[in-house]
Order: sequence, then C-alpha cells, then structure tokens
Amino acid sequence: MSAITSVVIPLVGVAVGAAGVLAAQYLSTRVTKQQAEAARQAAIRAERKSAILTFLEATQRVERAAEERYMTGKLPDDFPAHVHDMWFQNKCIKLVNKPELIEKCHDYAWCLYKAIYRELPEGIDIWQFIEQHFDPFIAAARVELGVDRGGALDE
Repeated sequence: MSAITSVVIPLVGVAVGAAGVLAAQYLSTRVTKQQAEAARQAAIRAERKSAILTFLEATQRVERAAEERYMTGKLPDDFPAHVHDMWFQNKCIKLVNKPELIEKCHDYAWCLYKAIYRELPEGIDIWQFIEQHFDPFIAAARVELGVDRGGALDE
C-alpha cells in the first residue's frame, strides 16, 4: 500500500501542478487579448479624435473668413487656401470615421462653402446659418468619440 501511495501522491501533485500552470496560462492569455483589444480601440479613438480636431481647426479659419465676408462684404486674401484645407480635412474624416459623422462633416463643410461663395438665405445671419450644421456635426463627433451617450458627458 505504501508503494502505491508513494507513486499516486506525486502523480496527483504533478497533475494538480500542471492544471494550475494551464489555468494560469489561459487566464494570462485572456487578459493579454483584452489588453490588446483595449489598446487597439484606444488607438482608433485617438486617430478619429485627431482627424476631428484637425477638421475643426480648418473649419475655424473658413468660419472666420465667412464672418468677415458677412460683416465687411470682403473676403481675406488667403480664404481659398483655407477652403481647400477644409475640404482636404473633410476627406481625412472619411478615412477613419463612421458614416453618420462623415455625413454631418460633409454637411457642415458644405454649409461653410456656401457661406463663403453664396448668399445666405433671407432673414438669417451668418452665425445662425453655420450653427444649423455645426451643432449636428459636434453631436455626431461626440457620439463617435464615445463622450456623449444621450446628452450627458460620461464621467
């Protein structure tokens, strides 16, 4: 009996140890996969945020030119370069963002284009005209970045 016990107890120990090692490797692999997915999602969000912020910088310059046109009747000399940059940044949005934001981005850029090159609708000022397309763009951008889920900031 002691011969069986001296063989069985070490084998049970080896089996328990092997099971422990396999369980630890499984859990480690699972955590590593979750961390990699979280890092991938963070990188995608950062890329989208960068595209949105760069687009907003470009549109701010076009807005300023549109406001100048509205207030003085004249456009700054460098406005064509700003409009061109805005459309380029609009294309960059299309590379990394979802269709809902892409549509709102295009609408906002087109609104600014019209504010530069066309007459405003009767009875509306430049700020109201721009805001009609800016607000939906910002709302879509907030959803895209995950900072707005129904009107309140995530904390």
